Amino acid sequence: MDVKTGKKLLFCMGLAIVGFTLIISGSSYALLNSTNMQNTTIANNLQIQYDEGNESAGDIVYLTVPYPISDMDAMQRKPYVFSVTNQTSTVKDYTISIIDDTAMASLENCDDCLLSDNYVKFSINQSSPKSLSDIEDGLLLKDQLGPNQTKTYELILWLDEYSDNSVFDKHFFKRLSVQ
Repeated sequence: MDVKTGKKLLFCMGLAIVGFTLIISGSSYALLNSTNMQNTTIANNLQIQYDEGNESAGDIVYLTVPYPISDMDAMQRKPYVFSVTNQTSTVKDYTISIIDDTAMASLENCDDCLLSDNYVKFSINQSSPKSLSDIEDGLLLKDQLGPNQTKTYELILWLDEYSDNSVFDKHFFKRLSVQ
């Protein structure tokens, strides 16, 4: 092997080692770097931040598991987390409601196959479990925020353990509303 070929081979090996090192370090950074995806909306000077680690998309909420479970088991599940921030210099009153997502139900052609609120239970911030049918107009709670104050909420939704088999043919399309 002549000197010219040896230099080319050495250059190519050096370039390959540098490239391999960059790929490994980039991959390691991507694997070890934890990201916290968040979706934020603003309504009436209230900033609502949805934690996307919940496997939900913004204000769309899902049942914790797709089958009936006990209240005790449900309370141990990972909650849907969101925060509300008052962006004004005055005290703000607001409500948190869960409402039907009629647009999604229509899109999926499921207007006549929606799950009844009688079968769905919820807990917000570890409150005692309640049925969605027990609350008026989907109102989960009323609250108040001081100037530039933030509150974080944890919501868990699940099928009541005493649900009958009819729930398995139904769809659950709900959204959070903060006003």
